[in-house]
Amino acid sequence: MAFNLNKYISVEIPLFFMFVNFLLTSTLLTNLIVYRTCYIILGHNKTQCAELGSDNINIVDKNATEALDKLVVPTADIITMVKTSVESIFPVIVCLVAGPWSDKHGRKPVLLMSLTDVLLI
Repeated sequence: MAFNLNKYISVEIPLFFMFVNFLLTSTLLTNLIVYRTCYIILGHNKTQCAELGSDNINIVDKNATEALDKLVVPTADIITMVKTSVESIFPVIVCLVAGPWSDKHGRKPVLLMSLTDVLLI
């Protein structure tokens, strides 16, 4: 009777935490892209850029922040679109290969490889 390690490995809990991580960090990453686009690429003041997306500003600053937001968001959207496109190309290619391979060898190794990939990044 051989010891079967695959019988004792559960991938549901680590995958759950991985997806919760993605949900929590996606909002923060979007705000970071907007802030860095404002400050680094467009060259605006740090304090003005920090007010983007904030609700704790007065009426006078709110109008200036809304005007700055209209300048920053189109550039940040392009950066986000390119980032998403680049991040999606490799997984599509892997899916073309991993689908038939997982039919032969099972789903658990594919899930463990994807989890390992996320942990390494």
